[in-house]
Amino acid sequence: MAASSSFTIIHPLLLSLISSALALASASEIRTIFLPTFKDPPSGLHTAHFLHPSSPLLVDLNGPFFSIDCRNYNFQFLSCNSNACGIAGGGRFCRNGTCSVLTDDPFTGIRFPGDLAQDVILVLALDQQDHCCGRADVPDFMFLCAPPSLFQPPFPDAVKGIAGLGHTPTSLPMQLAADFGYPREFALCLAGGAGGIFFGRIPRVHQFMNYTPLSMGEQGEYTISVTSININDKKIPSIGPISAKISTTKPYPILEHFLFTSVTDFFAQELARVPRALPLSPFGLCFDARFLPEVIPNIDLVLDGDVKWVVLGNDAMIRMRPNISCLGFVDGGAWIGNPAMTIGVSLIEEKMLHFDLARTRIGFAASRVSQAFNFSNLNNGPIIP
Repeated sequence: MAASSSFTIIHPLLLSLISSALALASASEIRTIFLPTFKDPPSGLHTAHFLHPSSPLLVDLNGPFFSIDCRNYNFQFLSCNSNACGIAGGGRFCRNGTCSVLTDDPFTGIRFPGDLAQDVILVLALDQQDHCCGRADVPDFMFLCAPPSLFQPPFPDAVKGIAGLGHTPTSLPMQLAADFGYPREFALCLAGGAGGIFFGRIPRVHQFMNYTPLSMGEQGEYTISVTSININDKKIPSIGPISAKISTTKPYPILEHFLFTSVTDFFAQELARVPRALPLSPFGLCFDARFLPEVIPNIDLVLDGDVKWVVLGNDAMIRMRPNISCLGFVDGGAWIGNPAMTIGVSLIEEKMLHFDLARTRIGFAASRVSQAFNFSNLNNGPIIP
């Protein structure tokens, strides 16, 4: 895959990691592959960065493919009768002798066609002391050539691809596990600035994490079961169990209308003495920020296994204007079926998530402040505690 001649804006931290990644690690030395991620403030979404391809890619937790804009790259298309084409799953078809598939736009859900190809990608690898970074080749990596017209807003600026992390044979974690013999697991660590995704030997997280069953859908999407929702340690009546999809392409959590109404009404009761403000899109419950208490009631998602995903109340409030703060939950309208809730980026940031695909479970600290992993370690020192 020849490098693109187009100019790409490079984050200063990524530039320092690239400049330090001088040694090409042998396969036996590669215990962990590390993808730096950065938040795009205008969109509220996150991008993943590779040594090659050089353009930033959208982090799509449920994406079934590693997709890029293939212009200005040289690569080998997959033929329709190749073994690699056979693992691409449903929706594939033959176009001019090339293996092609239909997949979904991560924002609109509209299907688009793309041709499958193979080439080498170049990633960052941690050394034996868990410092970043060496370089690692991933040969014969399968990716989807997506139409250039796909990468328009709401895709973040400069993004020219999708780092799909879904539970499919063609996704990034599943291909890396097959290529390097890694366990089928990864850790997602999105932050307000620099974060990362770990494959292979991931941070030692088990001692401080709670685990709940993880379901994988036919399209590779990840969902968990929410048995009830508590606000200020009080259970909201008539809620649960519901299915909740975890998403990195939705900036905020989205609730089906009935669920949204139940949550916001209950939350408003807990702040009954705080004057309300007119709602500001995309939110439906806003307050006069001048009268908010110092400590906002927490929102607990109670999951299978009686573990809690704690949303700190102060984190749940979004400052929209100097004197207006809104509860950062979005009304998704009325719909039939699952999931009734989407856990968006704002609930994922600063929280390490361990996707243990082999055991169909997900691990996380109960709240952002209770986890042992320090996101500042992504900038210096050993990355893995």
